[in-house]
Amino acid sequence: MTAVVPVAPRPFRFTRGIAALCAGAVWLLGVLAISPQLHDHVHEDAAAPHHECAVTLFQHGAENPLAFSRLSVAPAEFAVATLAPTDSIARPAADVRLQPGRGPPRR
Repeated sequence: MTAVVPVAPRPFRFTRGIAALCAGAVWLLGVLAISPQLHDHVHEDAAAPHHECAVTLFQHGAENPLAFSRLSVAPAEFAVATLAPTDSIARPAADVRLQPGRGPPRR
């Protein structure tokens, strides 16, 4: 009798690898944001006032570049209708229900 060894599925390994790469990228951005000498080593114009890259955005606390876009949202308006209560329930003129034990016709 042979023993079956469980193997992790490939998507799980792939997503773990992507997560490790993303964590490494955030760590590298943090290190480059703290050390201007390392940032100068990566970019020649890192000390220029017009220089803007992921490191400078991370350094200024803007991890999300979409945060700079202005959004104006107006509240939604809904029309509310009030219905008057009725004393009776509308029913069809003929009884269209099937008798017990009867179903729709066969085709």
